[in-house]
Amino acid sequence: MKRVATTAEDVMSAEVISVGSDESLLALDTCLRAAGISGAPVIDDEKLVGIISRSDIARQVSVEGAWSEIAHEFDDQWRDPDPNRSQTVGAEIGERLAKLSVSDAMIHEVDTVSRDTSLKEVATRMLRARHRRLVVLEDDLVVGIVTASDLVALIRDEW
Repeated sequence: MKRVATTAEDVMSAEVISVGSDESLLALDTCLRAAGISGAPVIDDEKLVGIISRSDIARQVSVEGAWSEIAHEFDDQWRDPDPNRSQTVGAEIGERLAKLSVSDAMIHEVDTVSRDTSLKEVATRMLRARHRRLVVLEDDLVVGIVTASDLVALIRDEW
């Protein structure tokens, strides 16, 4: 007889890809794409300190782009036009983007569950907070992650 999934442990991925807060934001985006995942817990010194998603990365890059546009418009309005200035500003923006780290874009408040949290509670919390993933903790250590895709796969497999 097939066991019915009822808890976070029944559907969680135990092999969690995590990242440190000081890692390069742009390099992380490349790694997430290559792994086919959209987010990861941020762990420093074996402690969960945040969570990051590709959406968080895109948002931070957009913010940087907006600041660069403001700086460029300011230059155009208040300084003598210098044909090399645009290239200089572009280079400065590129350098800034290259220096961004995970800590610049991560979410610090992470919604977590335990292994024995019911799937109804997992789904309720995901819907209420509009989260796509919840980190599973045991004794303050990350032991898994439950994603919205895990819940969809469960429905597919159970019906």
